[in-house]
Amino acid sequence: MTKILYVAKSPKVGGAELQLLHLAKGLRDKHDLQPIFLFFSKRGGQHGLLELLNQEEIPFHSRMMPTGRWSLLKAIFSTVRLLNREKVSGIVSFLDTPSMITAIANRWAFSSKFHIWGIRNSKIDFKPNRWYKLAYKYSDIKVSNSRSGADSFARIFGESGNNILVIKNGVNIPDIQGTEMTKGQNIVLAMVASKRPQKRYDLLLEYFGRLVESAPHNFELLLVGQGTEELIPEINEQNLDQQVKVLGHVNEIGDLLLNRIDIGILLSDWEGQPNTIIEYMACGLPIVASDIEEIRDCLSSENKSFLVKNYDDFERALISLGDNLDTRRSIGSSNRERAERDFSMQNMIDNYWELINSRIR
Repeated sequence: MTKILYVAKSPKVGGAELQLLHLAKGLRDKHDLQPIFLFFSKRGGQHGLLELLNQEEIPFHSRMMPTGRWSLLKAIFSTVRLLNREKVSGIVSFLDTPSMITAIANRWAFSSKFHIWGIRNSKIDFKPNRWYKLAYKYSDIKVSNSRSGADSFARIFGESGNNILVIKNGVNIPDIQGTEMTKGQNIVLAMVASKRPQKRYDLLLEYFGRLVESAPHNFELLLVGQGTEELIPEINEQNLDQQVKVLGHVNEIGDLLLNRIDIGILLSDWEGQPNTIIEYMACGLPIVASDIEEIRDCLSSENKSFLVKNYDDFERALISLGDNLDTRRSIGSSNRERAERDFSMQNMIDNYWELINSRIR
C-alpha cells in the first residue's frame, strides 16, 4: 500500500484545504494512493474539514503550530516519527510553514521518497530564515498554482521562478445541460468566500447598499462561506436584511450556483488562484470581480471588461449585465469553455500523479 501524507495549516474549510482534499481523494480513487492528513494549527480555530475527512474515512493527525525554535524542533521530530510509523511514501504539503517543517522531516524519514512544496499565494514577501532556506533546499519539487506565485516565491530565495512548476487549481465541472440562467424575478448575485481579511465583504456591502438604491433592477445578494454569519449585524445596520441573505458554509456549492445564481461576485485585495472564480466559470456564470492579476488571468476574454476597481465600475458592470440576458449567457458560456479547457479537477490530479509516479515507481 502506497501512503501519501497531505499537510496543511489547519482543518478549516478554505480554498487551499479543499484543493488538497480533492487532490487526495482523486489520487486515492484513481491510483490507489492512500491519504493521511496532518495539520499544524493554532489552538482553537475552525475545524470544518475534519467532518469531511471523517466522511471520506481519511485518517488525520494534528500538531500545534510551532512558535519558537524548540517547538519547531519538536514539530520536526514528531513528523519524522509519524512518517516512519506510517511508512509514508511521500509528502504533498500546501502553505509555507507546514511545507518548511515537513521538507526537513522528510530528509530523516526512512520510507518517504519525495516532498512537494505547494505554493498557494501569489504575493509572498516574508524574509526566509535559515530553517526556510534549509527546507527549500531539501524539498524535491516546488509547485505553484500560478506563475505569479512561482515568481514571487522563488524571488525571496534568490532563484528563478522557472525552477518552479505550475499546476493550476482544478474544480469538478458540473453538467449544466438543461439549466436556465434566468432563475427567478430577481437577479441573484452571490459572493462565495470564507470571511478573511483580504475578502472584501465590507466593500461589497457598501457597494451593494448603494446599488439597490439606484439600480433599475431587483437585485438579491447571497453571502456564502465560513464565517459570513458574522456579517449579519452589519447587514441589519445597513437595512439590507431584505436583499442580502447569509447562507454560511455550503457543502454542495455547485447545486447552489447552478440553480439560484445569475452573477458571481468576488471582491478581494489579493488571491492565489481563486477557486471561487473557477467554480463560477465551471457553472457557466458571468462574473463581476476585483480587477487584480490573479482573477484576470483566469477569466475568459469576454468577461474581463466586467472587472472593477471602484463603485462606479461595480454599478456599471451589474446594471449592464442586468439589462442584457444574452450578454450574461454569452459570457457564461465563454467562462465555461475556459474552465473545461484549463481548470478541470482531472487535469490537476493527472499532473500531480505524473510527478508522484515518477518518484515512487
